Amino acid sequence: MSEYSINKGVGRSVEYKGLKAQYLFIF
Repeated sequence: MSEYSINKGVGRSVEYKGLKAQYLFIF
């Protein structure tokens, strides 16, 4: 269960960084 939480957290942070990068790229 903890491993699932960690993977979910990592995926979320990677997705967030990707969105942030796209946002900075657009502006």
